[in-house]
Amino acid sequence: MTPNDLEILIHYYVSNEPHPRLNAPAVQHSIEKFVLDGIFKLYVIGNKTRITEKGKAWLKTILSVPYPQKVWVDENGDVISITSDTKEDKKVDDPCPNCGMQLAFSPSPGRIKCCPNPRCGFWCYY
Repeated sequence: MTPNDLEILIHYYVSNEPHPRLNAPAVQHSIEKFVLDGIFKLYVIGNKTRITEKGKAWLKTILSVPYPQKVWVDENGDVISITSDTKEDKKVDDPCPNCGMQLAFSPSPGRIKCCPNPRCGFWCYY
């Protein structure tokens, strides 16, 4: 899916009007693809494009995807901590006792202090 596809999908979710760039090849290609996939239905009479129930469900699913999170993982790929994007949650006054790097709070309950250094053997403590 491209940003153009998403914009077209949202347009037909909120409007019954023709897309403002309907004559653009990229828009026509996306609409054709969505019709073939059952996301849109094209009505010959009146040349109307409508989003189907399948298309509405798909858009709701896309829009419900959470924002990405930065995580720290160990050498096995196991998640060690999830890094918050707020300065308040990131910084802790304590250095890591093993490597000296600034510790960070994990957003998990209990506010576990974790070393963000992936090469450090000391990961988390309470």
